[in-house]
This record gives sequence, C-alpha cells and structure tokens, in this order.
Amino acid sequence: MKHGAAMIHFLFLKPKSVFIQIVPLGTDWAAETYYGEPAKKLGLKYIGYKIMPQESSLYDDYGKDDPVIRDPDSLNDKGWEYTKKIYLQGQIVKLDLRRFRKSISSFL
Repeated sequence: MKHGAAMIHFLFLKPKSVFIQIVPLGTDWAAETYYGEPAKKLGLKYIGYKIMPQESSLYDDYGKDDPVIRDPDSLNDKGWEYTKKIYLQGQIVKLDLRRFRKSISSFL
C-alpha cells in the first residue's frame, strides 16, 4: 500500500490502536514527521520498524560502503530529488521476518 493511502486509514483508528510502519533506508525523517508524530498525536501506539541495510535492495545495488547505505543523510541533504529517486523510487524492501517479528513483539 502506498503511504498516501495509509495516511487516510490511520486517521480512523481508535486511540490506543497500534500503527506499524516499515521505515525504508533514508526515510527516517519523513516517516517520523508525516506518520509517527501525527499517529502519536491521535493517541495511537506508533511502531516505526527501521529496516537494516541488508533488508533494502539498495544494499545489493550500491554495496555496504557506499554513502547511499552508510550515510543516507548526506544524500538527503542534497535535496528532495535525490531522496525521491534513490530512497523512494529506487528501493525495494525485503523484510527479515524473524527480525521484524522480534522487534514488534516487544511492543504488542
């Protein structure tokens, strides 16, 4: 599901509902600003699951030592077009389901 559509869904959740967001590489600020903070203000229990580099297709595309992986903020600092092209359009998330399950189980 696209994030824009999900934004509408969480507006209708009851307070204390759990809202889980998968946070792709390089999108921490946007995830927190556009979804985490509003969810908390609505009284939702927000869980932002930040993926590990190995859970991103960018890890295979660029390699572990590339700034795209090591320092996403340095690319985000170059402007929205870099963020959009690399982290929003060029990334496929492949969850490590064991890690995901372990991460969220402590919140539920």
